[in-house]
Amino acid sequence: MFLQARGEQVLRVTALVELDDGTFVSIDGAQRLVQEPEHLSTESVPDGSARIVFITRALDAGRLTGSLEGFQRISRMTVPVSA
Repeated sequence: MFLQARGEQVLRVTALVELDDGTFVSIDGAQRLVQEPEHLSTESVPDGSARIVFITRALDAGRLTGSLEGFQRISRMTVPVSA
């Protein structure tokens, strides 16, 4: 959602995201385009830590931080599954 709203200001984004099973996913994008994520084994990540890097133009850091914090809150929510 953030890239759709602010894509012109996000020149590049690179992320290494740890999944619940301990594996990692590498994500790369430029503006509104995001490449297909690449799944990595734990052994292929040298220090075993997730990270995200944004290269931006004229983008307030507070807006970016607020968006990331909102996404983290949503990702922690439990959605009931109806039968």
